[in-house]
Amino acid sequence: MAKFAFIFFIALCTVNTLFAQKTFEVTIKLDSSINPKKMHYQYENGKGITFLPDTFGDSRNVIIKGTYYSQLLSFTASYVDTGKKYYSNDFFLTDKPAALTFYNKPNDDMELKYSSSQNAKRVYDTVENKIQREMEADKRREDTLFIAFMMENQGKFGQSDSLRRIFKKLYKRSVLNAMAFLKRYPEDYYSFWYFRNQLVQLPNGFLNTDTTLIEKQYAYFKAVFPPKFTQSEEGRNLLQRFETWLNPLRKGEPAPLFDISTLDGKKLKLADLKGKYVLLDFWATWCGPCMAEIPFIKQLRKKYPADKLVIVGISQDRDKKKWQEAIKNEDMDWLHHLDTNADIAHLYGINWFPTLVLLDKIGNVVYASDNKKEDKDALPDILNLYIN
Repeated sequence: MAKFAFIFFIALCTVNTLFAQKTFEVTIKLDSSINPKKMHYQYENGKGITFLPDTFGDSRNVIIKGTYYSQLLSFTASYVDTGKKYYSNDFFLTDKPAALTFYNKPNDDMELKYSSSQNAKRVYDTVENKIQREMEADKRREDTLFIAFMMENQGKFGQSDSLRRIFKKLYKRSVLNAMAFLKRYPEDYYSFWYFRNQLVQLPNGFLNTDTTLIEKQYAYFKAVFPPKFTQSEEGRNLLQRFETWLNPLRKGEPAPLFDISTLDGKKLKLADLKGKYVLLDFWATWCGPCMAEIPFIKQLRKKYPADKLVIVGISQDRDKKKWQEAIKNEDMDWLHHLDTNADIAHLYGINWFPTLVLLDKIGNVVYASDNKKEDKDALPDILNLYIN
């Protein structure tokens, strides 16, 4: 197979196409060593991650299509073998039809193996991707303590607060080292992609409460990368995440407006709900605390009818079918929106689930969940104060 240099991917794209919606298509073939039902696929399209539902059954030939807004689409295929070991591999795709053939071979790198590829480039390739090759060499020099710590303590972090503190300290140093390295290649898309996807700690990174680090990353983003990246769809999305985190929802201030589609296919504009109190519930079926909070929200629905309190569930579920089933099975009798690309969560700077946000009749924030008090203990008093 002819070499497909990483730089060629970059040359395919111009500044004008950075802002355009593009389409991709990838054909997946699986050999007999793989159980198709144990394969999982996802892709990052410049706006967020799309988790594909596991509806391919026993098929060993799968065609996946979609849209993306980034210079390159990053696609992940993963597999869980009979021993419950997890293997994965990541690829960059363009708008040219791609093809990948996978097979299962146990290995210490936990890498899902492939025997052939077409118009697909492995993300962490160290042969043709000069930046990744040099960055790994830099890590071996600069992150020796972190690497040794991880090898010695893997699997022990849940048992010790002191280990978690050491991990965070060493991990932060590793992140800053990588940022320093990437400054050598600010014009290359891979540097921007790696910073955005692997180093930025928002919204769910290990260090997402480290204000100093987040501020450094925000300043780095604006100072290091050129407009072709910062002003692209990906760049604007990242900028919004930074700014909503650094300027969180404040009581008494207007809530960001949005237009969404609800579960029943109707359009809902937040601006049209003025004159009513609105409770936004950011949740997901995979979030245990979210599911545990459902009975509390059902109590609110029972006490405050829809003409007094509009409840809107905004879910970050990965599987639309599971989301729909949960709403039906739990009898969640209020409006629902599937926030596939986390657009609304990013708009509101939501960094953990569940989060409840209460808006008054003119659209100002009067309550937002925090880690100081449980919603079931704090929110009823607020509602009693505002709603007669």
